[in-house]
Amino acid sequence: MHTTTAVKTVTPTGGKPGRASTSRAGAERVDPSGRLDGMNDLADASPAQLRLSALSRRAAEFSPARGQQGLVVQRYQDLAIVYADAAFDRNPDSGLDDKDEILDFFQRVQAVLMDGDNLRAALTALAAEMADAGETLSEALARNLNPEERKRVILTDFVPEHAFRKLVSEEGYLFEDYVQKAHGVYSHQLQHYIILQTMGLDASMRVREESLKPRWKVDGKYLWDRVVDGTNSQIANAEDLTVPDNLTSYVVDTLQAEQEDDDAGVDAALGEVVRSFEEFRADKPKFRQYYPPQKKLPKVLSKASKKYAKQTKKLRVADRKGKAAKKAAATQAQLDILNAIANEVFIWTASVGGVEMTFEWTGWRVNSSESGPVIEPSIGKVVA
Repeated sequence: MHTTTAVKTVTPTGGKPGRASTSRAGAERVDPSGRLDGMNDLADASPAQLRLSALSRRAAEFSPARGQQGLVVQRYQDLAIVYADAAFDRNPDSGLDDKDEILDFFQRVQAVLMDGDNLRAALTALAAEMADAGETLSEALARNLNPEERKRVILTDFVPEHAFRKLVSEEGYLFEDYVQKAHGVYSHQLQHYIILQTMGLDASMRVREESLKPRWKVDGKYLWDRVVDGTNSQIANAEDLTVPDNLTSYVVDTLQAEQEDDDAGVDAALGEVVRSFEEFRADKPKFRQYYPPQKKLPKVLSKASKKYAKQTKKLRVADRKGKAAKKAAATQAQLDILNAIANEVFIWTASVGGVEMTFEWTGWRVNSSESGPVIEPSIGKVVA
């Protein structure tokens, strides 16, 4: 999740089963001899059976030449362990009478995203849709996944946490991610397209709504981070597609190689999807060209930039002189400035290469410029 937690207080606007056993931590374990015969077994298999089936299959296919010394089961974020803490269960604000059912659901989502075959099937279906409808990858994903307005949404920078939660959990939007190349522009959308293809659209919407609720934030991470936004420092299995970077690499490297192999039998239409990923990973688009110029921002935002810059100077002076109280005051003043504009919306039409695009900009954050810190947006909804 590309978020920054600088803003601390915001006033909101709105198969064939194997033999199972239970560990002391309450997490289910399954005998690796158990296996699943196909996706139709999803409804009957337990989350642990699903995980082990995917992991066992990937382990059998791993090549030592790829640098793997063997695959251990504990590669994913084991939700039953993460959320087994007694203090979490006693939290009166958690409202988790249905915790076990919710975790069971999210473990199934993890299992679906740990099987490259599901990605291959989803991409093939998506490529066929694009061909039939004459759509771009961006258009097809927005049509399938986003709410009624079907708006295309882009993230251009690290997003304030409250803004990310509002966008995804409250409004239900998925986004194109231009924050980091390796992360992949379409990775989160493709994860949800896989979920849509295997579990249904309601499952995808449930992931968005539930995974970012405050009750799931443990050790600074939400369910979103553990299920669809893992990092390779957390999960060592390079083919675990709960890690967006892995999904991007799998599409661009593995599937592209297969697409170029005449014997691989990969649908030629898949090439358009692969090329889209490769293009954006190779050259991050310069979305600053779509940003409204600072001089065009409404007064409330331009004034916020000036106020923030003033507090930045005070902070540096206090830090240099070792004035802890003044440093704390300047830091709090900066937070207050950002909180005051947290819900601002600015509509801006940009003309790039003769093509006009109108964005609804939100997610205001601070970036550096030659003249000092400036307030800029991080979330853009294309409205026209």
